[in-house]
Amino acid sequence: SGIRQPHVVGGVVYYLDGDNRIMRYSVRYNKHYEVVSTNNPDCFFDVYYNRVYYTDCDGNIHTVRSNGKEDKILVKANAKNLMLSDRFIFFLEGDSVCSAQTNTGTDLYVQKIVKADSFSVCGEYIVYSNEENGYTVCDFGTDDDDLITVTGILPYIAEGDSLIVYGEWKHNPKYGRQFVA
Repeated sequence: SGIRQPHVVGGVVYYLDGDNRIMRYSVRYNKHYEVVSTNNPDCFFDVYYNRVYYTDCDGNIHTVRSNGKEDKILVKANAKNLMLSDRFIFFLEGDSVCSAQTNTGTDLYVQKIVKADSFSVCGEYIVYSNEENGYTVCDFGTDDDDLITVTGILPYIAEGDSLIVYGEWKHNPKYGRQFVA
């Protein structure tokens, strides 16, 4: 039922298809290739260089080459919301934000960074948005009709969007209390 979670890397678009397969589409050759079948309707994935990182049905984090070879489990966890940044994998496990390095071989050190709060929110106003890095400051209405300021890397957010944000409360000396997602 459609394409989900598109990621563009160079001339290739990676996406999750309706059959829960991570696919890659080559713009140059106008062709679709299967990377891996996840059998996980709640799969999260991200791409870093020529490797795809994804979660299986149990929440374990796998890595596989973009050609579908060398699929292996990197982290045994109950991971949600997988995201890559440089050489680090960030994910939610229970109520904690965790990280692991991608370049340390098979003995990954998983670190719980912070216990995460979460909110269901509806976007009211985008106060600031940097198109280059996705950093966004926006005001959201909560389920309790409170208005909170959320900051973080939210590159695809638009006014009126509803989402669940994870993070922690911080006090900004200039702008006051903010939820850092």
